[in-house]
Amino acid sequence: MKELKTLLVASLLLFFTFEVKIGELELRLLPAFVSCILIYKSSRNLASHSKHFRKIKLPLILFAIYSAVEFGLMLSGAHMEVTHEITSILLLLTKYGLFLWMLFHFFNGFVELGHNGHQDHYGHHFKEFFPLSLILIAILVYAEIYAHQWIVWDEMAELLHHAFFLYRLFVFAQLDFDFGPILD
Repeated sequence: MKELKTLLVASLLLFFTFEVKIGELELRLLPAFVSCILIYKSSRNLASHSKHFRKIKLPLILFAIYSAVEFGLMLSGAHMEVTHEITSILLLLTKYGLFLWMLFHFFNGFVELGHNGHQDHYGHHFKEFFPLSLILIAILVYAEIYAHQWIVWDEMAELLHHAFFLYRLFVFAQLDFDFGPILD
């Protein structure tokens, strides 16, 4: 299914960012909002088969705006560094909150696609990813705010999570779906 392959590429770009440092300027080559645009385009096409892909629009747009602002700040040389200040913590929680809201619809959309396309077994593989994502993001938030020495461990946990998800999405994207009538 073409839309699922596009989601796979968009997820790959979203999860694995490439940063280049030029002196004091830090540049992210593939910012998250580019992935959000690809996810939005694919989710519009999948909306007829899953209510969660119809509902993903708002968190996706908000996350894209947040990441575009973050990218603009990066281009201007400003940084959104995490400190113990309440504003910094609220920005970090906003970023991850939007990301979790988007992931909730993303994962449940895959479960619905699997069910509606007669591939229940593969669709249910995504059900366990949301609680795992909650735990991972709680660890990431703690590590970014309080425990900078954990940076290697939280990066490894994040990498494993993304690798498992991308593998399952890769397998899911290769399946033949039999959707039958379109949902209204």
